[in-house]
Amino acid sequence: MSAPRLSDLRDCFEGVIPSIVATSSEDGMPNVSYLSHVERIDDRHVALSNQFFGKTAANLRANPRASVMLVDGITGRQFRLAVTWLRNECEGPLFEAMAASLRASSAQVGMAEIMRLDSVDIFRVESIDALPHPDGLAPPPTTPARSGLAQAAEAVARVAAETETARIVEALLEGTRAMLRCPGVILFQHDPSRGALVTLASRGYPLSGAGSEIAIGEGIAGAAAESRRAVRVSDMSRVRRFGAAILGGADEDATRRIALPGLPDAQSQLAVPMLAQSVSKAASRVAPCTTVSISARCW
Repeated sequence: MSAPRLSDLRDCFEGVIPSIVATSSEDGMPNVSYLSHVERIDDRHVALSNQFFGKTAANLRANPRASVMLVDGITGRQFRLAVTWLRNECEGPLFEAMAASLRASSAQVGMAEIMRLDSVDIFRVESIDALPHPDGLAPPPTTPARSGLAQAAEAVARVAAETETARIVEALLEGTRAMLRCPGVILFQHDPSRGALVTLASRGYPLSGAGSEIAIGEGIAGAAAESRRAVRVSDMSRVRRFGAAILGGADEDATRRIALPGLPDAQSQLAVPMLAQSVSKAASRVAPCTTVSISARCW
């Protein structure tokens, strides 16, 4: 059986089960740290988020060889990567994408400043080992990649067939729910006069929340609008548990006049920015945009 490739470990990079990195100092003293984010760059390289990597960072500069443990959140399969540290990055597209995702998820529990990304560490993957089951059982099969092209084409056709704004919005939200098989979808629209995203419509929530607002840069939807990047959090339960432990379970801002739609047991969220017509590159850096936010109980 051939060794797995990084492209085969798609579900390991969802962050449902935390990854682990093991390093050692120059004199051989080991150190193990949990990771909030591991990103696949290509089939030879991965990126690790660096927030509290004091000892790990020192070890890597003394000894660049390390080991990373990845776990498939669906099957539970474990994989050990032998990696070599190459460099760290504090800017650029990869750093901005990972920073936006971390900022959005930590903002859910009021820790956007505490959990900010310091840098991204880039590693070359030397080898990948699939670890055997401790009881000698055969590993469950890897989940095949899902294709949504047919559903996407159908959803786009439904939107294109409508001529009234209300029907276009309905087709967009219902098409998104059907295509992604998710229970909740919200459409936010940027209101320049308020400097905020306003809930235009939603589907799948106990309350519609129409007219509720969220500041640009706040939460997952606000971060997607500000950064103009899709932002995804794959394990909301882990974010909530961590925030409750640190902040004592403080409630969301009670001053909102209209509550944002929400699912109390949502396990993942995805926010996708949408840009109407064309905007110059200079303007695109500062002008927020309309955002679709999607919640799922199981991603």
